[in-house]
Amino acid sequence: LPAFPFRMEVTSRNLALHMPVYANSENKKYPASNVTDGRITRESKWMSGNVQPPHILEINLQKYCNISRVIVHTGIPEAERTSAESAQAAGFWSAKNFKLQYWDDANWTDIPNTEVHENRLTDVPYHFSPAINTFKLRFVCDDGEPISIMEIEVFGTPTGNMVPAGGAGASD
Repeated sequence: LPAFPFRMEVTSRNLALHMPVYANSENKKYPASNVTDGRITRESKWMSGNVQPPHILEINLQKYCNISRVIVHTGIPEAERTSAESAQAAGFWSAKNFKLQYWDDANWTDIPNTEVHENRLTDVPYHFSPAINTFKLRFVCDDGEPISIMEIEVFGTPTGNMVPAGGAGASD
């Protein structure tokens, strides 16, 4: 054994990978669980099952985490577009109007500076400083048509042994 104290460096990782997801609607062919499967492709996406907004996705991280970065992958990845799809304006296939929220142990709270209007990006990155401490994140979209999200990646670090009040499956 070494004579000096052992230090393990903690690195940021995708905390949402394979975590449970709730959606207020889904197309049976494209379930909500696809947004945390690690695959950024049109074949493995979530598609809302209704036209009426809001379209809501909730990711349960199952433990408290310090979240420093989130990437919402929406729209058709460039490498998968047909020539007709590529002819459309930038962001044509992306979710347009949305925001991120976190569970503050009592309510859903908007994350500052995450509200997007008329999005034209396929990948929408967010950076948080200081990090947000929570165990649940929510994506809320107000588009008046069905939407698709390829993946939502959540980066940060777990915060030790803190267990969510009521257990990880606690609902609001």
